[in-house]
Amino acid sequence: MRRVISSQNNPFKDKFLNPPSSALQKGGFFCVIIVYKVKIGFFTDAYYPQVNGVVASVHDTAEELRKKGHRVLIIAPRYPNYEDQDGVVRLSSISVQKSLNIRLATHFPEKALINLYKEQFDIIHSHGGGVISLLGLELASIKKIPIVFTYHTAWGEYSHYFFKGLIKPGILNFMSKIFCNHCDSIVAPSEKIKKELLSFGVEKPISVIPTGLDLEKFKKGEKGYLKKQLNIKESNKILLTVGRLGAEKSIDFLIKSFGIISRKNKNVVLVIVGDGPDKQSLQELANSLGLKEKVYFFGNTDPNNMPSVYTDADIFLFASTTETQGLVIPESMACGTPAVAVSDTVLQNIIKNKRNGIITEKDLNKYSQAVLELLINEKYLSELSKNAKTDSSEFSITKTTSTLEGLYSSLINKSPASSAVSSISVVIPAFNEEKYIERCLKSLMRQAHPNKPYEVIVVDNNSTDNTAKIAKKLHAKVISEKRQGYVFSLKRGMMEATGDIIAVTDADTQVSNNWLSVIEKAFEKKEVVAVTGRVNLDSRSKLVNISLSALYMLFLNISSFIGRPNLTGFNFAVRRETFTKSGGINTLFKMSPDVDLGIRLNKMGKVSVVNNLSVLTSVRRWEERFVPTLWEYAKGYVYTTWLRKPPRVKQKPIR
Repeated sequence: MRRVISSQNNPFKDKFLNPPSSALQKGGFFCVIIVYKVKIGFFTDAYYPQVNGVVASVHDTAEELRKKGHRVLIIAPRYPNYEDQDGVVRLSSISVQKSLNIRLATHFPEKALINLYKEQFDIIHSHGGGVISLLGLELASIKKIPIVFTYHTAWGEYSHYFFKGLIKPGILNFMSKIFCNHCDSIVAPSEKIKKELLSFGVEKPISVIPTGLDLEKFKKGEKGYLKKQLNIKESNKILLTVGRLGAEKSIDFLIKSFGIISRKNKNVVLVIVGDGPDKQSLQELANSLGLKEKVYFFGNTDPNNMPSVYTDADIFLFASTTETQGLVIPESMACGTPAVAVSDTVLQNIIKNKRNGIITEKDLNKYSQAVLELLINEKYLSELSKNAKTDSSEFSITKTTSTLEGLYSSLINKSPASSAVSSISVVIPAFNEEKYIERCLKSLMRQAHPNKPYEVIVVDNNSTDNTAKIAKKLHAKVISEKRQGYVFSLKRGMMEATGDIIAVTDADTQVSNNWLSVIEKAFEKKEVVAVTGRVNLDSRSKLVNISLSALYMLFLNISSFIGRPNLTGFNFAVRRETFTKSGGINTLFKMSPDVDLGIRLNKMGKVSVVNNLSVLTSVRRWEERFVPTLWEYAKGYVYTTWLRKPPRVKQKPIR
């Protein structure tokens, strides 16, 4: 639900609404560069209540993108009697694989499907390669927006699950090639998968971006969880494996290896977490080897319990060679549980042999011996555990999602839907603005600006309050300007801008919800080099606000008519190219550098006054010292506009 920022009686304020708290970003009189919100469609054929690596990847990545301020809509098959939270659209589906709980979307012309065609996505990201991924491809084509596809699953290795193996691996690989080559960019979780896709004949750009982990979540594991749940003796060591109980995971190899281990070490048990079509045959294998009392089939568990599952284990066992990434290994590492794994190229950037885990051949005796050596050498096991937890930081979801953001940004900027649109940088100077900066940034987060990402640059001018702290909390990149004064911060921010258009507002100002769209529209006219617009005052008096706003608009229009346009520091935008050619901000004009800039720009093109380019700004300067402030501005205007000299005015540094 939207919430009005202020309850004061001012009709203009109804346009300034807060975004969700998860969408907040950074600010300061310091330079913050943020790729602001874009709307992303995650089209996935695997999602809850399924439990697997793809589901975890889709969910966690979507949540991290939302924390960064983006809007993510997940489109997935509908499961009977399963309810979602906000942000998920379910499509009617039928069951096609009971043991793996796989459902296939039917694409009936239902309301949910029809509404999808109305959604204004900036980019679509397909996960999985099934019918919902195909729907994402269709929508991207219709709307002329970019589509990214993550190749989560090596389908050729899973052909035995579908139609009793009638569809051969070669056919699935060929279909993967066709789908990938219709997308704009491919994400491979590992170098192994990138090479595999290239061997299929995939020609589109492939980025290697591992699935990220929410490391904070995995730090919360509790020791003793498995032993309590399964009534395992405190003195026993736990060997753990996690995954689908299917032929491709080689769980049978691990059970046979454990048979060798348990004969030489009586105080060890094997816990198998997961479910699947081979569960019964694997239980029979364990029984036939006399391991019934030592092998625990834990089944599926709530994902929230997994940190405790990993934490309670001593060694993680892994033998699959069909993985696209092997996400369970970095998960176990994050909990300080090192892995003994069968050699596979997918692990080359995960396990550093004999530093954070052990890599060995797929040989029962060699594999078993590697595990036994670790069980005997507790000091070595402890060292591997410590390094595993440290090295897991490479898989931080914050890091991997930032890489994904960069990919999105580059694709959106190149897309036909945004080719006619200039990118915008927003500059916000801030000096001791802890009371105002958050509201300013919230107003920017509400922008109805669907065409492409934009950046916000906030410049900290030696604030002594919590301005910088608030900004860091809101995930902005902070660059300080040490030279004290508004003019230096304004110049620094505008010089740091990367957008084709540079928009400027103040930290104590809230911009209207269509502010960026209005700016964008104004610059469609090639002769326009700068724009400024309406101001509404944050005053309790409705009469004062309306009358002063009208007078200010009259002043702006008269100034423009006589060839002395007045750019308003808290509400203007310029073309970066023209700004650079004009010489930029003249730091001799300590007061009214924006006015000086407007007069110089007027010689290079049209400086427009746009009536619906609106902001709501603080009147604190006027409330504190009305007459001195009026004199300062009047004197500054005369000096800057008519005498063309820097004003001889010493202004209190409020902004």
